[in-house]
Amino acid sequence: MPTTAVFSTLFDWKSYLLILSIGLSGCQTQATKTEVFEQFLPQFLHDKTFSINRTKFPLLNYRYEYGADENGNDDSAIVKSEVSREQLSQQTLADYLTQNKLQYALVTEESSSAKQVLKVYMDGTDWLLHYHFILDKGLWYLQEVHDYSL
Repeated sequence: MPTTAVFSTLFDWKSYLLILSIGLSGCQTQATKTEVFEQFLPQFLHDKTFSINRTKFPLLNYRYEYGADENGNDDSAIVKSEVSREQLSQQTLADYLTQNKLQYALVTEESSSAKQVLKVYMDGTDWLLHYHFILDKGLWYLQEVHDYSL
């Protein structure tokens, strides 16, 4: 085979691969549909398997401790801990809310469509938790819990 024929065959082969890869890459770039938080939340509250799969582990837990030392100086602190999948309660969040007569509401702490905060509280008490959710690749996940209760 003459050299020009080999070059022509190689050029055609490379062109074919380039065109094929461009065509295939176009097939793979589909728009990801972003999950609506208000539609995600009921399933997260009531379905334990779903909520575990939609929790980032280790789950970060921040407990805010308030107080003063013996001299009256502020002794408040934030205690950070990590909760593993195995340590997570077996009841659903909805059951926890019902058993403890708690209420919840969405609060906006940041002007971000990729973060949501669920406020869990009991009127007339110091019971206050914030569940922080983040949007990751179009899906909502629980990332951390802040416990402000006294």
